[in-house]
Amino acid sequence: MTAGTPQFRDGELIAERRLRATPEQVWEAFTRPASLAAFWGGTHAAVPPESVAVDLRTGGGFALDTQAPDGSRHRLHFRYRRLAAPQEMVFDEPRTGIRTTITLRGVGDDTCITVHQRSLPHELQTERAAEGLASTLDALAAYLETTHLPR
Repeated sequence: MTAGTPQFRDGELIAERRLRATPEQVWEAFTRPASLAAFWGGTHAAVPPESVAVDLRTGGGFALDTQAPDGSRHRLHFRYRRLAAPQEMVFDEPRTGIRTTITLRGVGDDTCITVHQRSLPHELQTERAAEGLASTLDALAAYLETTHLPR
């Protein structure tokens, strides 16, 4: 698995990457507020660290603000549906109806991550959405390579 472009299949968006980190480190990146702030916006938006809140339990969720280059901010809310550390997390975005499944599989000292987004509204089945997901995964990879999370 390489840094391929996310692909649309039957209205779903799927991305796969190999990350230079353990599944536990990737899990930590997705569940710590400071980590989410560091990579979630990719290159298209900033996430103010003080805006991130995480309630890490099934039925809990996380929320954060994204700030576009023009200064506009949007509050995003996600609800956890399944948490199976460090292999899988499933969360919904109630506003759009998107369900995201993140699967982590250890390969030596690395992790293969699959991000599968289902129930994408037609207006979000765009190249821009695929580029946004790719940008977020690029930022995650860079974050993991420069941060010393526990191994």
